[in-house]
Amino acid sequence: MILGNIQDASLEVKYTELDNLYRLSTNKITLEVFKEKFCIRVYDNAGNLITETGGKTKNEFPTTMDSFPLGFAKEKTYKETFAVESFVNYPGESIYGLGEGFNSVNKMGKTFGFWHFEGMGNTSGRNYKNIPFFMSTQGYGVFINESRPITFWVGSREYCKTQIAVEGDLMDYYFFYGPTFKHILFNYTELTGKASVPPKWSFGTWMSRISYFSQKEVLETAKNLRELKIPSDVIHIDTGWFEKDWQCDWEFDKERFPDPVGMFKEAREMGFRLSLWQAPYVMDETKLYKEAKKKKVLAKNNAPFNFILRFPAHPIDFSKPEAVIWYQRLLKNLLDMGASAIKADFGEGIEPAMEFKEYDGRQMHNLYPLLYNKAAYDITKETTGEGIIWARSAYAGSQRYPVHWSGDNSANYENLLCSLRGGLSLGLSGFTFWSQDTGGFVGTPSEDLYIRWTQISIFQSHIRFHGAPPKYREPWNFDKETQDIVRNILNLRYRLIPYIYSESHIAAAAGLPLLRAMVLEFQNDRTVHNIEDQFMCGRNIMVAPILTENNSRDVYIPEGLWYDFHTGEKHTGPRWIKVSCALERIPFFVYGGSILPLGKEVQNTGEIKKEDLTLNIYPDINGNAEYEFIDETGKISVRSVQQIDGTEVFLPKEIKNLVIDIVNETSPDIRVSIY
Repeated sequence: MILGNIQDASLEVKYTELDNLYRLSTNKITLEVFKEKFCIRVYDNAGNLITETGGKTKNEFPTTMDSFPLGFAKEKTYKETFAVESFVNYPGESIYGLGEGFNSVNKMGKTFGFWHFEGMGNTSGRNYKNIPFFMSTQGYGVFINESRPITFWVGSREYCKTQIAVEGDLMDYYFFYGPTFKHILFNYTELTGKASVPPKWSFGTWMSRISYFSQKEVLETAKNLRELKIPSDVIHIDTGWFEKDWQCDWEFDKERFPDPVGMFKEAREMGFRLSLWQAPYVMDETKLYKEAKKKKVLAKNNAPFNFILRFPAHPIDFSKPEAVIWYQRLLKNLLDMGASAIKADFGEGIEPAMEFKEYDGRQMHNLYPLLYNKAAYDITKETTGEGIIWARSAYAGSQRYPVHWSGDNSANYENLLCSLRGGLSLGLSGFTFWSQDTGGFVGTPSEDLYIRWTQISIFQSHIRFHGAPPKYREPWNFDKETQDIVRNILNLRYRLIPYIYSESHIAAAAGLPLLRAMVLEFQNDRTVHNIEDQFMCGRNIMVAPILTENNSRDVYIPEGLWYDFHTGEKHTGPRWIKVSCALERIPFFVYGGSILPLGKEVQNTGEIKKEDLTLNIYPDINGNAEYEFIDETGKISVRSVQQIDGTEVFLPKEIKNLVIDIVNETSPDIRVSIY
């Protein structure tokens, strides 16, 4: 149990034993463990009850038989043992986290079975990323330190309890006190690891389809993007670069990709990085299988499983160091050729009958993605000097190995909202970076949906277009008007990258998401507890995306002064407003008191220059604004102070030749002081 800030070496714990309980106290919280009727109660330093586990402190008979205190339960039919625990739910309490769930962001009333599945869309309970960590608006968080199957009933079995059942004979969990979510996430990620910030080029547009099938096709895509002036940094080659589509052997087909090194070089000269798809399975039909079997780097099982229902395959045993080295050698060869990122796809296919060096199949099923993510990330960083993967499945701790995306969503408005829910929930589970397939992976997006999806995606940490036939997601597959709108949206994305990249550093250091649920910034505002169709991009931008075919929506303005980015119109909260936005615009607002660094319109991130920055200053009600800007060279603080005769802007010597935009009705004169 974490009683305070885990970095606080001076933490003192006072212990007292009474007739009926043990009491442990710090300057933040008090923990009471009752002896006779096993129950734990936690109080803040003012004596307010934060939470209690499901036991009874008195001799009254329990009102239901559906929850249990910390202990063990036997399942009669299969004679399985489960470790159990429960926490009382209080009036108005909301629960968040538990991974990339595509249902409501507030998990109250939901049941979760922790067993990774291939999602087949973003609209069901089949989840790629189950994370056994949750936070309560009561001011606490809980992390279950286990990889075996877990079930969470969040007010869904006994409605007044959040109940947990872990398969096996161990209940190992950490309790975090905040009371703010930001403090809880900081400490949780101190324990499980904080995200590193991916390279700056990764924040540009990724263009992809399933799949480009030749070197010629890849380079033609690069040329099209530049000729049409669609800003982009990455082209991803999916399943089609092997001799047989999907049959991963980590080798380019020699006929369709005659000169991979030359392809990487030519793409880089045009300002593109290339990413490659692969899977963590060795397939029987490849030449590599005999080598893998001889070196004993595969999981042990009686028979191969059918990868995508057609290829007999075997998982690499990432719990075996020799297997990790063997796998990393395959990736290093590609990275040495010039690849910049590896798509770590799949990882959810571990079956109970499989055996690994360190774990059985049930222990390994949820844990496998974490070990897989680590192996791919580590060799990429070691070889290229830049830490990044593009991963689908994950477990607690995988946030250390960004970036993760939401998997195979579908091209409809329903998936647009559900995908967003998944990203917001994952962010409340300790993940800083997240993306999704813009336009939807399967199905055919309408022109309107394609535009709206692009609009929401530019405010995520990373943006990738990816899709299946018959209509791929490159802009030139859509109408000319749509192409123009999407180009303008992506130009805005690139202008925002100085802000997004800076906020990413700040968020990663704090264990916070870039794409964040409103409740993370406004935890004490009960109105936002169930708002999941608008979100924050970093600390200062609030986005209210259009998620239906209508061009209008209600927007909640939290406390403070907010500026409409497009018009400069001021809104003071808390209150609701009605917003109408034509197809070419997305409603978003900038927080009063902030300074928004914006770049010029460029074609790739390599063209972003600090000297080209524009600082948009959004004064608060007192006329003040400030921002701590971070780029590759470190931190730079910028502040402005409203004065009677205008606004004085204080700039450090590192920033020169800036355009200063004052978002103010009077547009006062500017005095610039450089020091």
